[in-house]
Amino acid sequence: MLNDILNPLGGSADIDEMIYKYQDVNSNNEVEIKQIILDKIKPYYEKKTEAYKVSLKRSLSFFLTTNKINFGKLYDSCLIAFDHPEEARNFFLWMWEILFPKEDYHIGSTENYREIENINEPNSYL
Repeated sequence: MLNDILNPLGGSADIDEMIYKYQDVNSNNEVEIKQIILDKIKPYYEKKTEAYKVSLKRSLSFFLTTNKINFGKLYDSCLIAFDHPEEARNFFLWMWEILFPKEDYHIGSTENYREIENINEPNSYL
């Protein structure tokens, strides 16, 4: 699920025009990264089904709360044309703040959550 939301930027490290476009990005600059998220990821998210949005929100909330994922590896696996912030988790935190403004991502209890390792999950919400 988290791989899918990065699709608008995914693979851009293999596209010369995108490398050029993002060559001066300061990945640690919250304002700059949030603008990219607003321009690229939010429109993609807004076109998705309600079921997709709920699933993404739960997934992102779970992983931001538990840190049970290597955010750097996830980010790098998408081949994005600019580096993740020094603290890779910040990219996903900033994405939360753009997609779900003024909402807290913390989960009180994760007892009712289970991880599903299904790379095709996003397709089930089409």
